[in-house]
Amino acid sequence: MVIISTALFMDTDEHFLLASGRMGARRIFTLLAGTFALFIPVVFLLVFLKVPSNPVGPGWFLFSFATGLSTVVLPSVLPLAFVIVPLAMGKGVTKGIIITLCFSIGMIFMLGIYGAAIALVGGMLIDVTGLPANDLAHWLYLIGGASAFIFALSEVGLLHMPTPTFDRGAPRFIERQHPFIKSLLLGLFLGNIWIAFSHPALPLLVGQIISSHNALYGFIILVVHAIGRVIPLFVLGITGILGVNGLEWIVARKDRIERGIGWFTLFAAALVVVIGLSYKISGTQSAFIFTFLCTVPLWWFYYAAWKRVKMQRDGFEKENAVKMLNVQRGMFTIVSVLVLIASFFIVPIFHVDGGEENKNINFATKQTIVGTNNTYVIYFEHAPEIIAGQATMLTFEFRDDHDKAVELDPYLESKMYLSILNGDLSFFVHVDSADSGSMEHDQTLHSPYISVENVESDSCDEICQACEKGSSACPYDYYESSCDEGPYDPNCYKSECEFGGLYPCSQSNGKICIGDGDCYTPDPNSCDEGGCYTDNGFYCENGGTCYIPDSGCAEGGPDPYCGEYNDEGGACAEYPDECDAENAIEVNEQHYIDAEKNVIMFHVTFPKPGVYKLFGQFRPKNEDLAEDDYLLTTFYIKVK
Repeated sequence: MVIISTALFMDTDEHFLLASGRMGARRIFTLLAGTFALFIPVVFLLVFLKVPSNPVGPGWFLFSFATGLSTVVLPSVLPLAFVIVPLAMGKGVTKGIIITLCFSIGMIFMLGIYGAAIALVGGMLIDVTGLPANDLAHWLYLIGGASAFIFALSEVGLLHMPTPTFDRGAPRFIERQHPFIKSLLLGLFLGNIWIAFSHPALPLLVGQIISSHNALYGFIILVVHAIGRVIPLFVLGITGILGVNGLEWIVARKDRIERGIGWFTLFAAALVVVIGLSYKISGTQSAFIFTFLCTVPLWWFYYAAWKRVKMQRDGFEKENAVKMLNVQRGMFTIVSVLVLIASFFIVPIFHVDGGEENKNINFATKQTIVGTNNTYVIYFEHAPEIIAGQATMLTFEFRDDHDKAVELDPYLESKMYLSILNGDLSFFVHVDSADSGSMEHDQTLHSPYISVENVESDSCDEICQACEKGSSACPYDYYESSCDEGPYDPNCYKSECEFGGLYPCSQSNGKICIGDGDCYTPDPNSCDEGGCYTDNGFYCENGGTCYIPDSGCAEGGPDPYCGEYNDEGGACAEYPDECDAENAIEVNEQHYIDAEKNVIMFHVTFPKPGVYKLFGQFRPKNEDLAEDDYLLTTFYIKVK
C-alpha cells in the first residue's frame, strides 16, 4: 500500500529522491499513516453503507464521522487552519483552548443547521415533484460524485480549474466582539463556506438525510460529520497553543498532500458515481465503469509525466527520470489490474437491481387464465415505484374475455388468497381477502397481518418440488419444520401441497403455531400459550387479555400507524395496557374487496428491496371446479 501510494502521490523527481535513498524514516512513516487515514472512510463505507437506513442505526453515524476525519488534508482544512491557529496562539493555554472550542462549536452547529435544512427542503422537494426519495438520492450521488471527480482531477494536476477564493475579511461586527464570541461567530460564519467544499461522501450523506425525512436526524448526522472535520483543526489549534506550529509541516508538504488526497478523492468519487448509476445499469456495467474512471486518470497522469521527461535534455537527470517512469508504469499496471479485480467484488456490494439481472423476468400487469368454462383476464395494478419499508396497494381486477366483471366465489371463507415470495426464500407471506362491508366480530378475518418468516433452507427438508394441483404446478418449494424449530408445523398443513405447498396452520384449520410448542386452537379471550390470535387481528406476546374492538368499529381493520382501531365504522378504541404497541406484532396490512365484487386490494409493506413473485388463488363464479380447487395467477414486482 505504501509503495502504491508513493507511486501515485509523487512526481518523477520525488521518485528519484526515493530511489537514491534520501527519503527518511519520518517521511515513510508519514506516508504510511496518511495512506491509512485516507482509507478509513472506505472501510466504513464498505461495512456500513448497506446497513438498513434506520435513523437510529449506527452505520451512517460511524460513516459520517469517518468521512469528517478524512477531510484532514483537504483544501477546505488548510485555510481554516490559518484562521484558528493564529486566534489561539499567544493567548495562554486556558484562553486558547476556549477560543478553539468556541470556533469548533460554531462550525459544528452551522453544519447541523444545514443538515436539518436539507431534510426539510428535500422532503418538500419530494412532495412537490413526486420524485421518490431513492431516485433523488441517486441523482445526488451522480451529480455530487461527478463534481468531486472533476475536482480530484484538478487536484492531481490533470485539469486546470480556477479555485474559488474568499479574499474578504470577516464582517466588521464580528471583529469587534470579545475573543470568545468572536471565535464562535467566526465558526458560524466560516461554516457556511465549509459546507460547500467538495467531498465524495457528502452526496451520500445528503441523500441519506433526504431519504429520512427527519430534520433532527439530518441535524445529528451532519453534526457528527462536523465533529470529525473539526478534530484536526482542534488538534492544530492545541499544538499551536503549546508552541508546536503544525502548519509549517503541512505547508512544506502541501503539494504532495494535495496530490495524494486528490487520488483518494478520485477513487472515492468514482465509486459514488457508480452508486448513482446503479439504478439504471447492471452490475457488470457498474464494474467496468468504475474500472474506467479509476484507471484512465492513472494513465493520463503517466502520459503527462512522460511528455515532461521527453522534453528534458539528455543527461543524468533525464536518465534517472526515465528509470522512474518505467517503475511508475509497472506500478500503474499493477494498480489497474487490482482495480479491475476489486471492481467485481466491491462495486456489486453497492449495486441496486439494474437491467441485466431482471432481463428474463416479465413484469407484466395483465394475465390471461383459461378456466374450464371461460377465459379470464386479471389486471394487476400497483404504484409506479414500490419502496421497501413503505406501504403500497396491490390491486387485482378480474374480468372475462368479453371485458365483463367476474364475481368471485368465497374460497375457504375468502375471495382470494395471495402468496408473496422473494428469490432467496427469506420472505414469505400468505394473506387472504375478506369482505369488510359485512364482517362481524364473530367472523374470521384470516391473516389480518403479514407474518414475515425467515426460512433457512439448509435446515429444512424439501419435500414438494413439483406438486401437481390440477393444471398448476406447485409454485415454490415446500419446507417442513416443527414448531420447536419455527412457526410451521407439518401436522397443521392440508395435504397434497395445497395452496402452493406452504400453508400456515392458522389458515388451514384454525390452529396457530407461534414460537416454541405445538399447534393449538387459540382462546379468543386470553393470551396464553405464547400469544393470542383473534378475529380482530391483534396479537399479544407477553400475556394479558386479548382486545376485542369496540362495536362501533365493525367495518374495518386496525390502523398500524396510530395504534388505534380507525375506520369508517365509527369510534376508535386504543390498545389496552396489556396489549400495547410495544408488546404487539404490528399490523402492517389491510385489504378488502370493493363494491363491484371483482376488484381485490391488498395493502402490503415489503421488508427489503428485491424481486418478488405473487401467486393469487381464486375461484370465479359459474366456473366448474372441484370443491377444493382453484385457478392460479402469477405476477412479478420489483421493490426498490
